[in-house]
Amino acid sequence: MPCFKDGWPTRVRAVFVVCSLFCIFLFSRVSIASPWIEASDQRTRQNLEFLNDAGVISIGLTTWPLMWRDVSLALDSVNRSGLSAAQSRAVNELSFELRYQSSEVIKRSVKVSASNSRAIFNDSAVQGAEKGMLVHRFDADGDRISLRLQGNLVSDPGEDSVETYLDGSYLAGALGNWVFGVGAIDRWWGPSSNTSLILSNNARPVPALQFRSQGEQTFESPWLSWVGPWSFTSFVGRLESDRVIPHAYLTGMRLTVRPIKGLELGASRAMMWGGEGRDGDLTAFFKSLTSQDENTKGGSGNQLGGFDLRYGFSLSDAVSSAVYAQLIGEDEAGFMPSKYLSQFGLESTFALDSSASFLKTFVESVNSAAGSLNDPQYNAAYEHSAYKSGYRFRGRSIGASFDGDARVLSAGIDLNMSDNRSAGVSVSRYELNVDGSPGSNAVSRIAQDLYQVSLSYQCLLLGGRLGLSLSGLSKELETPQPDIERWSFGGTWEYRF
Repeated sequence: MPCFKDGWPTRVRAVFVVCSLFCIFLFSRVSIASPWIEASDQRTRQNLEFLNDAGVISIGLTTWPLMWRDVSLALDSVNRSGLSAAQSRAVNELSFELRYQSSEVIKRSVKVSASNSRAIFNDSAVQGAEKGMLVHRFDADGDRISLRLQGNLVSDPGEDSVETYLDGSYLAGALGNWVFGVGAIDRWWGPSSNTSLILSNNARPVPALQFRSQGEQTFESPWLSWVGPWSFTSFVGRLESDRVIPHAYLTGMRLTVRPIKGLELGASRAMMWGGEGRDGDLTAFFKSLTSQDENTKGGSGNQLGGFDLRYGFSLSDAVSSAVYAQLIGEDEAGFMPSKYLSQFGLESTFALDSSASFLKTFVESVNSAAGSLNDPQYNAAYEHSAYKSGYRFRGRSIGASFDGDARVLSAGIDLNMSDNRSAGVSVSRYELNVDGSPGSNAVSRIAQDLYQVSLSYQCLLLGGRLGLSLSGLSKELETPQPDIERWSFGGTWEYRF
Protein backbone atom coordinates (compact mmCIF):
# COMPACT_ATOMS: atom_id res chain seq x y z
CA MET A 1 0.00 0.00 0.00
CA PRO A 2 1.39 3.43 -0.84
CA CYS A 3 2.65 5.38 2.15
CA PHE A 4 3.13 9.08 1.36
CA LYS A 5 1.21 10.29 4.42
CA ASP A 6 2.57 12.76 6.98
CA GLY A 7 6.17 13.18 5.77
CA TRP A 8 5.34 14.34 2.22
CA PRO A 9 1.93 16.09 2.07
CA THR A 10 0.12 15.79 -1.29
CA ARG A 11 0.60 19.44 -2.24
CA VAL A 12 4.31 19.34 -1.38
CA ARG A 13 4.79 16.16 -3.41
CA ALA A 14 3.04 17.66 -6.42
CA VAL A 15 5.15 20.84 -6.35
CA PHE A 16 8.34 18.83 -5.82
CA VAL A 17 7.64 16.49 -8.73
CA VAL A 18 6.65 19.31 -11.13
CA CYS A 19 9.78 21.31 -10.27
CA SER A 20 11.91 18.19 -10.54
CA LEU A 21 10.63 17.29 -14.00
CA PHE A 22 11.14 20.87 -15.16
CA CYS A 23 14.74 20.79 -13.95
CA ILE A 24 15.41 17.45 -15.64
CA PHE A 25 14.61 18.92 -19.07
CA LEU A 26 16.26 22.25 -18.34
CA PHE A 27 19.54 21.02 -16.89
CA SER A 28 20.04 17.47 -18.15
CA ARG A 29 22.68 18.61 -20.69
CA VAL A 30 24.73 20.65 -18.21
CA SER A 31 26.35 18.79 -15.35
CA ILE A 32 28.69 19.54 -12.45
CA ALA A 33 29.51 17.52 -9.37
CA SER A 34 26.60 16.38 -7.25
CA PRO A 35 26.40 18.71 -4.25
CA TRP A 36 27.31 16.41 -1.40
CA ILE A 37 28.55 13.08 -0.04
CA GLU A 38 26.25 11.09 2.21
CA ALA A 39 27.38 9.97 5.65
CA SER A 40 26.55 6.38 4.68
CA ASP A 41 29.31 6.36 2.02
CA GLN A 42 31.65 4.60 4.42
CA ARG A 43 34.59 3.99 2.08
CA THR A 44 34.71 7.63 0.95
CA ARG A 45 34.48 8.78 4.56
CA GLN A 46 37.34 6.51 5.66
CA ASN A 47 39.54 7.72 2.79
CA LEU A 48 38.88 11.35 3.73
CA GLU A 49 39.58 10.80 7.44
CA PHE A 50 42.79 8.87 6.64
CA LEU A 51 44.16 11.62 4.38
CA ASN A 52 43.02 14.45 6.66
CA ASP A 53 44.59 13.02 9.82
CA ALA A 54 47.82 12.26 7.93
CA GLY A 55 48.00 15.92 6.85
CA VAL A 56 47.65 15.19 3.12
CA ILE A 57 44.46 17.28 2.88
CA SER A 58 42.74 19.75 5.20
CA ILE A 59 38.95 19.50 5.30
CA GLY A 60 36.02 19.60 7.73
CA LEU A 61 34.63 16.15 8.52
CA THR A 62 31.94 16.59 11.16
CA THR A 63 28.92 17.87 9.18
CA TRP A 64 27.29 15.36 6.83
CA PRO A 65 26.32 15.36 4.04
CA LEU A 66 29.73 16.77 3.13
CA MET A 67 30.12 19.12 0.18
CA TRP A 68 31.95 17.70 -2.85
CA ARG A 69 33.20 21.23 -3.52
CA ASP A 70 35.40 21.02 -0.40
CA VAL A 71 36.79 17.65 -1.48
CA SER A 72 37.58 18.96 -4.97
CA LEU A 73 39.48 21.96 -3.56
CA ALA A 74 41.36 19.73 -1.10
CA LEU A 75 42.43 17.28 -3.83
CA ASP A 76 43.64 20.14 -6.04
CA SER A 77 46.16 21.10 -3.35
CA VAL A 78 47.66 17.62 -2.88
CA ASN A 79 51.34 17.12 -3.77
CA ARG A 80 51.09 13.60 -5.13
CA SER A 81 54.82 13.07 -5.53
CA GLY A 82 55.36 12.71 -1.78
CA LEU A 83 52.53 10.29 -1.00
CA SER A 84 52.87 6.80 0.40
CA ALA A 85 51.28 3.89 -1.46
CA ALA A 86 48.22 3.85 0.82
CA GLN A 87 47.78 7.63 0.60
CA SER A 88 48.14 7.61 -3.18
CA ARG A 89 45.51 4.89 -3.49
CA ALA A 90 43.07 6.84 -1.26
CA VAL A 91 43.61 10.00 -3.34
CA ASN A 92 43.03 8.07 -6.57
CA GLU A 93 39.78 6.56 -5.25
CA LEU A 94 38.47 9.99 -4.22
CA SER A 95 39.49 11.45 -7.60
CA PHE A 96 37.69 8.64 -9.42
CA GLU A 97 34.51 9.21 -7.43
CA LEU A 98 34.71 12.95 -8.01
CA ARG A 99 35.03 12.38 -11.77
CA TYR A 100 31.97 10.13 -11.70
CA GLN A 101 29.94 12.71 -9.82
CA SER A 102 31.13 15.38 -12.31
CA SER A 103 30.40 13.35 -15.44
CA GLU A 104 28.06 15.00 -17.94
CA VAL A 105 25.42 12.30 -17.78
CA ILE A 106 22.23 11.75 -15.84
CA LYS A 107 23.17 9.26 -13.14
CA ARG A 108 21.03 6.34 -11.99
CA SER A 109 21.50 3.60 -9.44
CA VAL A 110 19.58 0.65 -8.01
CA LYS A 111 20.10 -0.76 -4.53
CA VAL A 112 18.59 -3.94 -3.08
CA SER A 113 18.85 -4.87 0.59
CA ALA A 114 17.41 -7.68 2.70
CA SER A 115 17.79 -8.78 6.32
CA ASN A 116 16.08 -11.08 8.78
CA SER A 117 15.80 -8.21 11.31
CA ARG A 118 15.15 -4.49 11.36
CA ALA A 119 18.19 -2.41 12.37
CA ILE A 120 18.21 -1.30 16.01
CA PHE A 121 21.69 0.17 16.72
CA ASN A 122 22.69 2.25 13.68
CA ASP A 123 26.05 3.71 12.77
CA SER A 124 26.58 6.18 9.93
CA ALA A 125 26.95 3.40 7.35
CA VAL A 126 23.42 2.08 7.93
CA GLN A 127 20.68 3.46 5.67
CA GLY A 128 17.14 2.57 6.68
CA ALA A 129 15.90 0.26 9.41
CA GLU A 130 13.66 -1.88 7.22
CA LYS A 131 14.11 -5.61 6.57
CA GLY A 132 13.65 -5.47 2.80
CA MET A 133 14.21 -2.48 0.51
CA LEU A 134 14.48 -1.62 -3.19
CA VAL A 135 15.85 1.85 -3.97
CA HIS A 136 15.90 3.46 -7.42
CA ARG A 137 17.81 6.72 -7.58
CA PHE A 138 17.93 9.32 -10.37
CA ASP A 139 20.40 12.26 -10.26
CA ALA A 140 20.54 15.27 -12.58
CA ASP A 141 22.99 18.09 -11.85
CA GLY A 142 22.93 21.47 -13.54
CA ASP A 143 25.22 24.46 -13.39
CA ARG A 144 23.29 25.87 -10.43
CA ILE A 145 20.65 23.24 -9.64
CA SER A 146 20.87 19.61 -8.54
CA LEU A 147 18.01 17.15 -8.42
CA ARG A 148 17.59 13.69 -6.98
CA LEU A 149 14.46 11.59 -7.30
CA GLN A 150 14.63 8.50 -5.10
CA GLY A 151 11.90 5.91 -4.94
CA ASN A 152 11.98 3.49 -1.99
CA LEU A 153 10.00 0.25 -2.02
CA VAL A 154 9.93 -1.32 1.45
CA SER A 155 8.63 -4.70 2.52
CA ASP A 156 9.30 -7.40 5.09
CA PRO A 157 10.58 -10.41 3.12
CA GLY A 158 7.83 -12.99 2.70
CA GLU A 159 5.02 -10.53 3.45
CA ASP A 160 2.53 -8.96 1.03
CA SER A 161 2.41 -5.41 2.42
CA VAL A 162 4.54 -2.82 0.62
CA GLU A 163 5.30 0.81 1.46
CA THR A 164 6.66 3.43 -0.90
CA TYR A 165 8.17 6.78 -0.03
CA LEU A 166 10.53 9.46 -1.37
CA ASP A 167 13.17 9.59 1.36
CA GLY A 168 16.51 10.65 -0.12
CA SER A 169 14.93 12.94 -2.74
CA TYR A 170 15.84 16.61 -2.94
CA LEU A 171 15.98 19.70 -5.13
CA ALA A 172 18.86 22.09 -4.40
CA GLY A 173 20.13 25.27 -6.00
CA ALA A 174 23.16 27.51 -5.49
CA LEU A 175 22.94 31.29 -5.07
CA GLY A 176 26.25 33.00 -4.48
CA ASN A 177 28.04 31.24 -1.63
CA TRP A 178 24.86 29.53 -0.38
CA VAL A 179 22.92 26.40 -1.29
CA PHE A 180 19.14 26.29 -0.82
CA GLY A 181 17.05 23.15 -1.08
CA VAL A 182 14.01 21.10 -0.21
CA GLY A 183 13.85 17.36 0.39
CA ALA A 184 14.27 14.53 2.85
CA ILE A 185 17.96 13.73 3.33
CA ASP A 186 19.89 12.03 6.12
CA ARG A 187 22.02 14.36 8.26
CA TRP A 188 24.81 13.42 10.63
CA TRP A 189 26.22 16.10 12.93
CA GLY A 190 29.25 15.21 15.01
CA PRO A 191 32.79 13.78 14.90
CA SER A 192 32.00 10.08 15.36
CA SER A 193 30.84 7.62 12.70
CA ASN A 194 29.29 5.37 15.38
CA THR A 195 26.59 7.67 16.72
CA SER A 196 25.61 11.32 17.05
CA LEU A 197 23.91 12.62 20.17
CA ILE A 198 21.98 15.37 18.36
CA LEU A 199 21.34 14.39 14.73
CA SER A 200 21.92 11.02 13.07
CA ASN A 201 20.37 8.71 10.48
CA ASN A 202 18.69 6.53 13.12
CA ALA A 203 15.23 7.87 12.28
CA ARG A 204 13.92 8.40 8.78
CA PRO A 205 14.93 11.81 7.39
CA VAL A 206 12.55 14.67 8.17
CA PRO A 207 11.26 16.47 5.01
CA ALA A 208 12.67 19.98 5.29
CA LEU A 209 13.70 23.24 3.71
CA GLN A 210 17.43 23.87 4.12
CA PHE A 211 20.18 26.32 3.40
CA ARG A 212 23.92 25.97 3.93
CA SER A 213 27.17 27.59 2.91
CA GLN A 214 28.45 26.29 -0.42
CA GLY A 215 31.47 24.58 1.04
CA GLU A 216 33.77 26.12 3.62
CA GLN A 217 34.21 29.88 3.64
CA THR A 218 36.85 32.21 5.10
CA PHE A 219 36.60 35.70 6.54
CA GLU A 220 38.59 38.42 4.78
CA SER A 221 38.56 40.67 7.85
CA PRO A 222 41.74 40.39 9.97
CA TRP A 223 39.50 40.54 13.05
CA LEU A 224 37.79 37.26 12.07
CA SER A 225 40.29 35.48 9.84
CA TRP A 226 41.75 33.69 12.86
CA VAL A 227 38.72 31.34 13.00
CA GLY A 228 39.93 29.75 9.76
CA PRO A 229 37.59 27.99 7.33
CA TRP A 230 33.98 27.93 8.53
CA SER A 231 30.69 26.46 7.38
CA PHE A 232 27.06 26.88 8.41
CA THR A 233 23.99 24.78 7.74
CA SER A 234 20.36 25.04 8.84
CA PHE A 235 17.03 23.39 8.09
CA VAL A 236 13.38 23.56 9.12
CA GLY A 237 11.13 20.54 8.72
CA ARG A 238 7.75 19.30 9.88
CA LEU A 239 7.22 16.14 11.90
CA GLU A 240 4.50 13.53 11.49
CA SER A 241 0.86 13.71 12.65
CA ASP A 242 0.92 10.61 14.85
CA ARG A 243 2.41 12.23 17.95
CA VAL A 244 1.14 14.02 21.07
CA ILE A 245 1.57 17.42 19.36
CA PRO A 246 0.97 16.71 15.65
CA HIS A 247 2.96 18.43 12.90
CA ALA A 248 5.48 20.11 15.18
CA TYR A 249 8.37 21.87 13.46
CA LEU A 250 11.98 20.75 13.79
CA THR A 251 14.70 23.33 13.20
CA GLY A 252 18.43 22.61 13.23
CA MET A 253 21.48 24.89 12.99
CA ARG A 254 25.17 24.03 12.94
CA LEU A 255 28.36 26.10 12.70
CA THR A 256 31.88 24.66 12.36
CA VAL A 257 35.28 26.40 12.35
CA ARG A 258 38.84 25.14 11.83
CA PRO A 259 41.14 27.64 13.59
CA ILE A 260 44.32 25.50 13.43
CA LYS A 261 45.48 22.57 11.31
CA GLY A 262 43.77 19.32 12.27
CA LEU A 263 41.27 20.89 14.70
CA GLU A 264 37.57 21.24 13.90
CA LEU A 265 35.13 22.79 16.38
CA GLY A 266 31.35 22.53 16.00
CA ALA A 267 28.29 24.05 17.66
CA SER A 268 24.82 22.55 17.04
CA ARG A 269 21.28 23.48 17.99
CA ALA A 270 17.99 21.63 17.43
CA MET A 271 14.52 22.95 18.29
CA MET A 272 11.13 21.28 18.24
CA TRP A 273 8.46 23.99 18.28
CA GLY A 274 4.96 24.86 17.02
CA GLY A 275 2.55 22.12 16.03
CA GLU A 276 -1.21 21.78 16.51
CA GLY A 277 -2.41 23.72 19.54
CA ARG A 278 0.77 25.81 19.75
CA ASP A 279 1.82 28.97 17.93
CA GLY A 280 3.87 28.31 14.81
CA ASP A 281 4.54 31.84 13.51
CA LEU A 282 7.79 33.82 13.37
CA THR A 283 7.21 35.20 16.86
CA ALA A 284 7.01 31.68 18.26
CA PHE A 285 10.15 30.76 16.29
CA PHE A 286 12.04 33.73 17.75
CA LYS A 287 10.93 32.83 21.29
CA SER A 288 12.09 29.28 20.72
CA LEU A 289 15.39 30.53 19.34
CA THR A 290 15.94 32.69 22.44
CA SER A 291 14.46 30.16 24.93
CA GLN A 292 11.62 32.42 26.07
CA ASP A 293 8.39 31.39 27.85
CA GLU A 294 9.25 27.70 28.18
CA ASN A 295 6.23 25.40 27.68
CA THR A 296 3.70 28.18 27.08
CA LYS A 297 1.52 27.97 23.97
CA GLY A 298 3.50 30.66 22.17
CA GLY A 299 6.86 30.03 23.79
CA SER A 300 9.86 27.83 23.30
CA GLY A 301 9.65 24.08 22.92
CA ASN A 302 11.88 21.03 23.07
CA GLN A 303 15.51 22.02 22.53
CA LEU A 304 18.96 20.48 22.47
CA GLY A 305 22.28 22.15 21.83
CA GLY A 306 25.95 21.68 22.40
CA PHE A 307 29.48 21.44 21.12
CA ASP A 308 31.90 18.98 19.58
CA LEU A 309 35.51 18.79 18.47
CA ARG A 310 37.73 16.57 16.38
CA TYR A 311 41.53 16.87 16.34
CA GLY A 312 43.50 14.81 13.83
CA PHE A 313 47.28 14.50 13.94
CA SER A 314 50.06 12.38 12.45
CA LEU A 315 52.33 10.37 14.75
CA SER A 316 54.58 9.12 11.93
CA ASP A 317 54.50 8.54 8.18
CA ALA A 318 52.51 5.34 8.78
CA VAL A 319 50.39 6.20 11.83
CA SER A 320 47.81 8.97 12.29
CA SER A 321 45.18 9.49 14.97
CA ALA A 322 42.23 11.63 15.97
CA VAL A 323 40.61 12.41 19.31
CA TYR A 324 37.03 13.64 19.43
CA ALA A 325 34.28 14.61 21.85
CA GLN A 326 30.65 15.69 21.72
CA LEU A 327 28.67 17.33 24.53
CA ILE A 328 24.94 17.93 23.91
CA GLY A 329 22.87 19.75 26.52
CA GLU A 330 19.31 18.63 27.18
CA ASP A 331 18.54 21.80 29.14
CA GLU A 332 19.53 25.47 29.17
CA ALA A 333 21.03 27.67 31.90
CA GLY A 334 22.13 31.26 31.34
CA PHE A 335 21.54 30.92 27.58
CA MET A 336 24.03 28.05 27.41
CA PRO A 337 23.44 24.27 27.16
CA SER A 338 23.44 22.32 30.41
CA LYS A 339 22.87 18.74 31.64
CA TYR A 340 25.14 17.32 28.97
CA LEU A 341 24.94 14.00 27.18
CA SER A 342 28.56 13.02 26.46
CA GLN A 343 30.70 11.18 23.93
CA PHE A 344 34.48 10.68 23.83
CA GLY A 345 36.54 8.71 21.32
CA LEU A 346 39.96 7.91 19.88
CA GLU A 347 40.73 6.70 16.34
CA SER A 348 44.07 5.53 14.93
CA THR A 349 44.92 4.60 11.33
CA PHE A 350 47.86 2.46 10.27
CA ALA A 351 49.02 2.59 6.66
CA LEU A 352 49.94 -0.82 5.22
CA ASP A 353 52.08 0.32 2.32
CA SER A 354 53.03 -3.20 1.29
CA SER A 355 49.43 -3.59 0.06
CA ALA A 356 48.41 0.10 -0.26
CA SER A 357 45.72 -0.60 2.35
CA PHE A 358 45.11 0.92 5.78
CA LEU A 359 43.75 -0.29 9.11
CA LYS A 360 41.53 1.90 11.28
CA THR A 361 40.93 1.23 14.98
CA PHE A 362 38.63 3.05 17.37
CA VAL A 363 37.44 3.08 20.97
CA GLU A 364 34.50 5.18 22.14
CA SER A 365 32.50 5.87 25.28
CA VAL A 366 28.99 7.39 25.25
CA ASN A 367 26.61 8.35 28.06
CA SER A 368 23.21 9.56 26.84
CA ALA A 369 21.81 10.50 30.25
CA ALA A 370 21.22 14.20 30.88
CA GLY A 371 23.86 15.48 33.30
CA SER A 372 26.13 12.53 32.50
CA LEU A 373 29.32 14.42 33.45
CA ASN A 374 28.40 14.94 37.09
CA ASP A 375 24.87 14.19 38.31
CA PRO A 376 22.81 12.03 35.89
CA GLN A 377 19.12 12.91 35.66
CA TYR A 378 17.21 10.04 34.12
CA ASN A 379 14.06 10.31 31.97
CA ALA A 380 15.15 13.75 30.73
CA ALA A 381 17.30 13.10 27.64
CA TYR A 382 15.21 13.24 24.42
CA GLU A 383 12.08 13.85 26.55
CA HIS A 384 9.92 16.94 27.14
CA SER A 385 7.01 17.86 29.38
CA ALA A 386 4.92 19.32 26.52
CA TYR A 387 6.30 17.46 23.47
CA LYS A 388 5.66 14.10 25.08
CA SER A 389 6.55 12.10 21.96
CA GLY A 390 10.08 13.27 22.62
CA TYR A 391 12.98 14.04 20.34
CA ARG A 392 11.92 11.30 17.94
CA PHE A 393 10.49 10.86 14.44
CA ARG A 394 8.22 7.95 13.59
CA GLY A 395 9.07 6.25 16.87
CA ARG A 396 12.88 6.38 16.61
CA SER A 397 15.34 8.76 18.25
CA ILE A 398 16.61 11.57 16.02
CA GLY A 399 19.87 11.45 17.99
CA ALA A 400 21.58 8.35 19.40
CA SER A 401 20.16 5.04 18.15
CA PHE A 402 20.12 3.62 21.70
CA ASP A 403 17.98 6.57 22.88
CA GLY A 404 18.47 8.32 26.23
CA ASP A 405 19.74 7.01 29.59
CA ALA A 406 22.26 4.61 28.06
CA ARG A 407 25.94 3.92 28.71
CA VAL A 408 27.81 2.45 25.74
CA LEU A 409 31.44 1.38 25.33
CA SER A 410 32.57 0.34 21.82
CA ALA A 411 35.77 -0.73 20.09
CA GLY A 412 36.44 -1.88 16.57
CA ILE A 413 38.76 -2.42 13.61
CA ASP A 414 38.13 -1.61 9.95
CA LEU A 415 40.40 -2.77 7.13
CA ASN A 416 40.21 -0.63 3.97
CA MET A 417 41.85 -2.72 1.23
CA SER A 418 43.39 -1.66 -2.05
CA ASP A 419 41.21 -3.88 -4.26
CA ASN A 420 37.94 -2.13 -3.34
CA ARG A 421 37.28 -4.54 -0.51
CA SER A 422 36.75 -3.64 3.14
CA ALA A 423 36.04 -5.57 6.33
CA GLY A 424 35.23 -4.61 9.89
CA VAL A 425 34.56 -6.01 13.33
CA SER A 426 33.28 -4.19 16.43
CA VAL A 427 32.27 -5.06 19.98
CA SER A 428 29.93 -2.94 22.09
CA ARG A 429 28.59 -3.08 25.61
CA TYR A 430 25.16 -1.50 26.06
CA GLU A 431 23.64 -0.49 29.39
CA LEU A 432 20.18 0.55 28.24
CA ASN A 433 17.42 2.46 30.05
CA VAL A 434 19.68 2.51 33.10
CA ASP A 435 16.99 3.38 35.68
CA GLY A 436 14.51 0.90 34.17
CA SER A 437 11.59 3.33 33.83
CA PRO A 438 8.89 1.75 31.66
CA GLY A 439 7.62 3.62 28.60
CA SER A 440 10.35 6.29 28.61
CA ASN A 441 12.75 4.65 26.17
CA ALA A 442 12.11 3.83 22.50
CA VAL A 443 14.66 0.99 22.50
CA SER A 444 14.47 -0.79 25.85
CA ARG A 445 11.41 -1.51 28.00
CA ILE A 446 13.52 -2.30 31.08
CA ALA A 447 17.06 -1.83 32.34
CA GLN A 448 19.27 -4.13 30.26
CA ASP A 449 22.98 -4.88 30.13
CA LEU A 450 24.14 -6.71 27.02
CA TYR A 451 26.91 -7.05 24.43
CA GLN A 452 26.88 -6.92 20.66
CA VAL A 453 29.41 -8.24 18.15
CA SER A 454 29.16 -6.96 14.55
CA LEU A 455 30.96 -8.09 11.38
CA SER A 456 30.87 -6.40 7.97
CA TYR A 457 32.37 -7.03 4.53
CA GLN A 458 32.21 -5.18 1.21
CA CYS A 459 33.49 -6.04 -2.28
CA LEU A 460 32.71 -5.54 -5.95
CA LEU A 461 30.36 -8.09 -7.54
CA LEU A 462 28.77 -8.16 -11.01
CA GLY A 463 29.70 -4.54 -11.65
CA GLY A 464 28.13 -3.33 -8.38
CA ARG A 465 29.08 -3.14 -4.70
CA LEU A 466 28.06 -5.95 -2.37
CA GLY A 467 27.81 -5.47 1.38
CA LEU A 468 27.31 -8.24 3.94
CA SER A 469 26.70 -7.86 7.68
CA LEU A 470 26.29 -10.10 10.70
CA SER A 471 25.61 -9.06 14.29
CA GLY A 472 24.61 -10.83 17.45
CA LEU A 473 23.43 -9.77 20.91
CA SER A 474 24.45 -11.60 24.07
CA LYS A 475 20.74 -12.03 24.91
CA GLU A 476 17.30 -11.18 23.62
CA LEU A 477 16.50 -7.47 23.64
CA GLU A 478 13.31 -6.42 25.45
CA THR A 479 12.23 -3.67 23.08
CA PRO A 480 9.04 -1.95 21.87
CA GLN A 481 10.53 -1.82 18.36
CA PRO A 482 9.00 -4.44 16.02
CA ASP A 483 10.87 -7.26 14.26
CA ILE A 484 14.15 -7.10 16.19
CA GLU A 485 16.06 -10.38 16.28
CA ARG A 486 18.92 -11.39 18.56
CA TRP A 487 20.97 -12.49 15.54
CA SER A 488 20.85 -10.30 12.45
CA PHE A 489 22.30 -11.05 9.04
CA GLY A 490 21.74 -9.16 5.82
CA GLY A 491 23.12 -8.01 2.52
CA THR A 492 22.97 -5.09 0.09
CA TRP A 493 23.92 -4.76 -3.56
CA GLU A 494 24.13 -1.43 -5.36
CA TYR A 495 24.60 -0.94 -9.09
CA ARG A 496 25.31 2.41 -10.77
CA PHE A 497 24.37 2.87 -14.42
